[in-house]
Amino acid sequence: MKITFWLLDVNYEVKNGTPEIWLWGIDDSGKRVLIIDRNFLAYFYAVVEDGADPAKVIEEIRKEQNSFIVKLEVVERKFFGKPVKTIKVYCKDPDFIPKYAKAFRKLEGVKDCLEDDIRYSMRYLIDNNVVPCGWHEIEAAEETNTRGVQVDKVYTAKTHPKLLEKAEAPQLKILGFSAIYYSREGSPKPDRNPVIIISVATNRGEEKQFLADDKNDKPVLEAFINYVRKLDPDIIVGYGVNGQDWQYLNERCKKLGLRLHVDKAGTEPHTSVYGHVSITGRTNIDLFDFAGEFPEVKVKTLENLADYLGVMKIENRTLIEDVDFADYWDDKEKREILKKFSMENTHCVMGIAEAILDFAMQLSNLVGLPLDHVGTAAVGFRVEWFLIKNAQKIGELIPKRIE
Repeated sequence: MKITFWLLDVNYEVKNGTPEIWLWGIDDSGKRVLIIDRNFLAYFYAVVEDGADPAKVIEEIRKEQNSFIVKLEVVERKFFGKPVKTIKVYCKDPDFIPKYAKAFRKLEGVKDCLEDDIRYSMRYLIDNNVVPCGWHEIEAAEETNTRGVQVDKVYTAKTHPKLLEKAEAPQLKILGFSAIYYSREGSPKPDRNPVIIISVATNRGEEKQFLADDKNDKPVLEAFINYVRKLDPDIIVGYGVNGQDWQYLNERCKKLGLRLHVDKAGTEPHTSVYGHVSITGRTNIDLFDFAGEFPEVKVKTLENLADYLGVMKIENRTLIEDVDFADYWDDKEKREILKKFSMENTHCVMGIAEAILDFAMQLSNLVGLPLDHVGTAAVGFRVEWFLIKNAQKIGELIPKRIE
């Protein structure tokens, strides 16, 4: 059957030595879907030295007896516009590619190995012209959801996706949140300082606050986890969440014997490329990463950015310094002001998200980086991926990144 879907997130898993691309999306009827593609082999290039015989290089590679290498072929590519002969090395398990590339560089007749540093999931997007925040069509068969992932349907891909000329995004479920931590002595530490308030709001007008029972924050975290899983948002937004909140909440959960299961696959948030925190199957957006797009905002605080974008004027805001949170929490009258401050933070988060989300999705679509990567990636990296995407189309090899 043909499935039309809008791509929200992508990751890969290796199951029993076989790689799987997981495409998380929303189909044209609004159902949340996971499409698993097992038909794409990872690869890299061994560039053959001038005058060397590619056939002999292939013999040398075969002598290495690398069990995960499934195919070798001689292909012509260009390197900075100059034609070169290469051995395209297909590997069953993408996790072994850096190891093999390092070994093959030492072989006689191999000048260098290239494209071994391109992540398997990004390689899939580039090679198949699969675009984040874009509509695609794919031939797929429905399979039973044996993995317990939080979607309406799971499919096995029969073909690779085909990009469609369709621009409008589907109706997305967006959750914004902010958290307050209790500490009387310096910066809060997750091994000893509780989470006293988590304020949430959705793009459908729902608002909630989860409060600690005095200093007992286990109910707060349990309620937050349950709320996220019940709401099942496509996008989660916050401010400074990559740098602090997700790590803090994760470590605090571990301290209390909980697991921060807020993704679609039963795993915990984890730091991935460019320092962004990945929440499998959802898009985690830290709005702080987009604050640099507004040079007029000199001090990149939540309230300053919200003020600049006209979300909430700073003179209308309840403002409390971090060092005063404990005093406000312990005073029953002041606690209400702290609760108001926390909810205003979440209102600002949702207002900023509304202002910049279209820009973020267009940027993701243009450069080819997933929506949760594109904010954390520096401008240079965004340009790099745009060039990589287009270089592949003309048979140009990607040079190694020089840090």
